[in-house]
Amino acid sequence: MCRINGVGPVASRIFYEAGYRTIADVAQADARKMLDAVSSINNEKKYYKGKLGENDMQFCIDDASLLIRFGAE
Repeated sequence: MCRINGVGPVASRIFYEAGYRTIADVAQADARKMLDAVSSINNEKKYYKGKLGENDMQFCIDDASLLIRFGAE
């Protein structure tokens, strides 16, 4: 998961806990649903203080799609 641009260890953990366990899971995600799931996990566990938006999730989705498209998964 850390291969997605901008996704480090903390974000990777949150994505995993939110049910996005592979690059393919992220690539197939809906940005709004992903944001809701990620925000819910973070609200509960307080991993980070920043506020992410739907555009941030879409960026991850787009990057994951490129990784799959070019065989870097």
